[in-house]
Amino acid sequence: MKLIRKRLNKINVSECKQNILSENDLIKKLKSLLVSNCLDDKLDFYMLNDEIQQKKLEYSLLKPVNKIYLSFIIYVSDVINRVYDLKNSKYVDLWEEAYVIYVNNKKDYSLSHHLFQTENLLVNSILYFKKYRIKTHVGKVVIDNTIKQISNEINKNIIKIGPENVLSNIFEEQIKRNRYKRFHMPKKVTMGGFPELGIPFNYLINLSVKNITKNITKKNAYEKKDLEHLYTISKQYLALFQVQDYDVLSHMSLGNFTLENLYRQLSYDNIFRFNQISDDNILKILNNLFLNINYDEMKKKLGFSLEEYISLLKRVIALSPKEGPIYLLFNLFSDHELKILNLISHHQKINTKFILPTDVKMITFNDKPLIKLIDSFLLIDLNYCSWIFYEVLLELLSTNNVSVTRKNANRINSNIGFNIEDFLIKELENKKINIHYGRYSEKNECDIVVEDKKSNALVFLEIKKKNFTKESRSGDLNFVALDLVESFVYAMNQTYRHEHYLRKNGKIKFINGTNSEIIYNNQKIERVAVTLYDFQSLTQNSMALIEWFSELIFIIDKSFTPNTYQEKRILKQFKKANKQLDLLRTNIKLMSKEKEEYRSKRMNSKLVSLEYILFLLEYIDDEKSLYDMLVFNKPIFYGSGDLYAEFLSYYKLRAKKE
Repeated sequence: MKLIRKRLNKINVSECKQNILSENDLIKKLKSLLVSNCLDDKLDFYMLNDEIQQKKLEYSLLKPVNKIYLSFIIYVSDVINRVYDLKNSKYVDLWEEAYVIYVNNKKDYSLSHHLFQTENLLVNSILYFKKYRIKTHVGKVVIDNTIKQISNEINKNIIKIGPENVLSNIFEEQIKRNRYKRFHMPKKVTMGGFPELGIPFNYLINLSVKNITKNITKKNAYEKKDLEHLYTISKQYLALFQVQDYDVLSHMSLGNFTLENLYRQLSYDNIFRFNQISDDNILKILNNLFLNINYDEMKKKLGFSLEEYISLLKRVIALSPKEGPIYLLFNLFSDHELKILNLISHHQKINTKFILPTDVKMITFNDKPLIKLIDSFLLIDLNYCSWIFYEVLLELLSTNNVSVTRKNANRINSNIGFNIEDFLIKELENKKINIHYGRYSEKNECDIVVEDKKSNALVFLEIKKKNFTKESRSGDLNFVALDLVESFVYAMNQTYRHEHYLRKNGKIKFINGTNSEIIYNNQKIERVAVTLYDFQSLTQNSMALIEWFSELIFIIDKSFTPNTYQEKRILKQFKKANKQLDLLRTNIKLMSKEKEEYRSKRMNSKLVSLEYILFLLEYIDDEKSLYDMLVFNKPIFYGSGDLYAEFLSYYKLRAKKE
């Protein structure tokens, strides 16, 4: 390799006398040089990708950089993506000859290529941490325990600045709230004239919370340069962390949607993003999702009523600033209110075992919204903690076995599922939206159908309470598969069942609920799975989830070997999930035969949260505008990393045109 490098650096491009080839001929020529049938069987397609990735890193780190050679390697990567039969071929290292052919047939050696820009960020991160003696090997960064040293350095910086100062700066200055009282979600990499690394806010927030002590009551002085250093080192660190877990095949084949991509998106969400909800909507959620519980039993077992809990939260909201931490002094509350606040507060150290970005299971802060100090309760930010006010109440009701009064629900969780449906129906009816719901046969029932006669369209809404579990958020791909199937896939199969019934019978007649009728008129169909929580980046890319399901099947079938009783129980869940996936494929094929435009079947499937529907309802006038706004986000992404911000941008542009 060293000999080839020396010879390549001596090549004079202008002296090469090869004939100019078309791009297709150039691909064939390069392929013939890189593939041979008489080589070692151990050298396969995956090793080829690994070696190319290693060469890219090596040549990026050279000073001065051989720009033409870098461009050549990037082009070879593209060749491999386009010549897929390399998967079953062997590999030969004839880089010198391939390079000579390339430089004579390519006119553009620009390094503005998107792949190189992103990779350059990773190279800079390696150079930034060179004092840790980080090495590269077959396209990956070998860090071992060194990465913990970097994490510890970030943690020390937070302690030096003061965790309360870091939290204040993040919520009050670094991320801004829009008119909907939501923070714009930060991005991992900002693409503009040149990409820029994003700050891993959620990682820093959880590290800061870890270092909060009981005697923190005010902000300490700190140097601005220390804060800038903290953001710089954390940005570089997360870029480096990405390289350590680099999956070469998925990086080289950008269209290859695999569970690895799902894992990366979940990791990205946990590091850069966080669940949030406006104070208006959390009050709506609490008022509507905890209906039909035994309130006398709740008062007796928990020591407070739902009305008292909501009233206390309203006081907290009134005391809170627009964003950032607030210290709720004990003397502001009655003894009864203090008892409630004590129940929903952390009394001990938080996130004690959290240090690496992947330590999602070690995050304990999300269990309770407040931190008890010497003379106050600390609320780090209202938007950040609003969902936790819901979660902690749900946990208290469940652990104390508070019963429900609804006849068709025997547990708190199932009762909440029904309440979400009732709440959404009420909100739609308040907007005078034309909806249908109820049972239409002995076995079939629609949660909600929006009928838009102006557009000749139907929107099937299926409600699912399912959220990503801690196991999923930590990157356990088996649980990622289960959670997606139990939410998105199951809902999609229900909508296909409704549509098939409508096509076959020519109508759906609801025998309870709205007692109404839908007549089949070759309507456009929009299918929406509505979950309680945002699935964050997966919400934005929900139309691509269909593409991942073949990989989900593989993981469920092949990667899980049960040993314990608990694992055997989980395996039963996997088998049920497999049936749902098989049914989804069957449904898609069936609909494809019946209607030609189902070639784009994944384009009319969407995964959104209850809050996103509530958000849309603020901007609509009728069922047509609801249909239009649900459809809008599928083919267009502004790259903000925030579905809500993207909608607001779209809404402003649309308003200007009108």
